[in-house]
Amino acid sequence: MTGWLVGLKIIVAGRPRSGTSMMMRILDLSGYRCLRDMDWENKLGELRRNRYFYEHKDFVHTGNMSLLEGYDAAKVMPGGIAGLDPERVFIIWMDREREAVLASQSAYDRGSLIGKDLGEDFDQWNVEELLAPFRHIRLSYEAVAAIHLERNL
Repeated sequence: MTGWLVGLKIIVAGRPRSGTSMMMRILDLSGYRCLRDMDWENKLGELRRNRYFYEHKDFVHTGNMSLLEGYDAAKVMPGGIAGLDPERVFIIWMDREREAVLASQSAYDRGSLIGKDLGEDFDQWNVEELLAPFRHIRLSYEAVAAIHLERNL
């Protein structure tokens, strides 16, 4: 890494089905060492229609910084952001329209997996408050998807 990102871990964050896996794939294909747990990802693949998750089961919901040793990037869900060290990470937050996220989550019946209403789950996170302590950028799912598809990543 060069410039002001030197020494920082890149964390991709967002609500489930907001494009976090897509952004992690882009980082992976760009040469970043991405934290993954293939056993976990294979289990997820049985539930969802996605080949690439770029998730580590012990990091994605906790933000446990000790797991990042030797890696450049990792993915975390909103609840795991509290475990991150603002001095050591840069967050890429993936934004996607609420209705698009809920439709995508409904396609694999996420509501029954988490045991709560999908809209309630989406609305529980105040993104501005979550990101306030961190250096971060917010990216649109739609814009990143257009680039991703154009480049056949």
